[in-house]
Amino acid sequence: MSKIVLITGISYGLGKDLYERFLRNFEYSVSGIGRSAVNSESDRSLIVKGDITKMRDIERCLMKIKEKWGGLDILINNAGIVGEFKKITDYSEDEVNTLIDLNIKGTFLMTQKSVEIMRRPRYIINIGSTRSITGAPNKTLYSMTKFALRGLTQSINSEMKKDGIYSSIVCPGSFKTVPFESIASTIENLINLPVNAHVPEVIIGGML
Repeated sequence: MSKIVLITGISYGLGKDLYERFLRNFEYSVSGIGRSAVNSESDRSLIVKGDITKMRDIERCLMKIKEKWGGLDILINNAGIVGEFKKITDYSEDEVNTLIDLNIKGTFLMTQKSVEIMRRPRYIINIGSTRSITGAPNKTLYSMTKFALRGLTQSINSEMKKDGIYSSIVCPGSFKTVPFESIASTIENLINLPVNAHVPEVIIGGML
C-alpha cells in the first residue's frame, strides 16, 4: 500500500513542486491543500481548495483523506508567508496577525488535527528557514514565526515519539540559492530513514 502524504500550501512554489514530485513516485498517494488550489481528485491524488487558518477547511481536507485512503502517513507543513522585511517598529497589527495566523496558528492546527488520523510510525516535516536558527535585522516578525516551528518540531518529538510519530524541521536558505530539488530530496531522505536514525533538524544552504 502506498504512503499517504499531505502537503500544505500547494498553490505555488515549493509546495507545488513537492506535490508534483511525490505524485511522480508511485510509492506515494498525495493530497494537498492551498488557498488558490482547484479541487480535483484521481486514484492517487486529492487536491482541496482551503485555508489552513480556518479549522473548517482543515477538517474538511482531513475528512476527505480519511474517506479516500483511511488515514495519513506523512504531513509536510509547507504553507507560510514571508511578509515584508522592515524595522520592528514599522509592522502594523494586521501584518503581525497575518504572519502569525498562517505561519504559526495554521501550522499548529493542521498538525493537531492530522495526528488524529495518522497511522504509526509516521512523520511530520515542518518547512522552516535559516531564520528558524538565527534572527536578523529587519526580519524580526518572520524570524519569530519560523523559530516557532522549531519549538513545534521539538515538542512533537518530546511528546509523541513514544506513540510512533516523529518530526523534523528542514531549514533552507533563500530559494534563490537553494533549489527546490535539494529541499525535496532532503525531505524524501528523512521520511525514509529508519526510526532509530531519525534526524530532527536539517539546515540546507547558507545562513542568510
